[in-house]
Amino acid sequence: MLEDILEVRRVNGYDVYFRKPDKQAINKPAELEKIVKYLTNEDFEDYTGKKYKRRLINPDNFEIIQKYQEPTELFDSDDETDNYTCLCSENTCNHLIIIRHKPTDIYMAVGSVCYTRFNEENITDIYYHCDAKKCNNCKVPLVFKITKYTKNTNKKCDGNCFDCFEKKKKEEARKECNRVYLNVSYADKDDAKYLGAWWDADKKKWYAPNSSLKYKMLIDKYF
Repeated sequence: MLEDILEVRRVNGYDVYFRKPDKQAINKPAELEKIVKYLTNEDFEDYTGKKYKRRLINPDNFEIIQKYQEPTELFDSDDETDNYTCLCSENTCNHLIIIRHKPTDIYMAVGSVCYTRFNEENITDIYYHCDAKKCNNCKVPLVFKITKYTKNTNKKCDGNCFDCFEKKKKEEARKECNRVYLNVSYADKDDAKYLGAWWDADKKKWYAPNSSLKYKMLIDKYF
């Protein structure tokens, strides 16, 4: 009976179904289908006609709750065990994912390879969540744009994710709107610079930044 090979573990507030570590399966792809069907009544279908290329018919009924790279990240602090096993009984995946079946509110643990049969496109986000360099500001994964499902950045971001980069650009644009451009002659450029004026290379003009301690003095003298 399947209830004899499954166990429910408390993981960060969720009751999650795991495979018992000593209950190995021979045909792991078929085993995953059997257990998911048992827990949720969801079915799989052939995909591309290749062996074991079967995927869930209704993947939208599932959602990722949490992703873990290390077993020490998985359990509550009062549970010191590091035994964790995917429903299929394979324990060699790079990452373990806690997923929720929305119609029944059932939680289960699957490995990163098994999860490709739930949502192959979204697996990219799982790997980058665990492996990628993080944004200096909000700590989301920093990766070049691969799919619409991944947080992304580009070569101009300087360690910031796309969202933080865009936010920074907007802040800079707002500051630029508050710039007061000055009438500084070539002979007075050193004096204006000493007073805190900045040079706008695009507009070829000096301006008074709000951060200047002598902002009012610049305005009074050169505006």
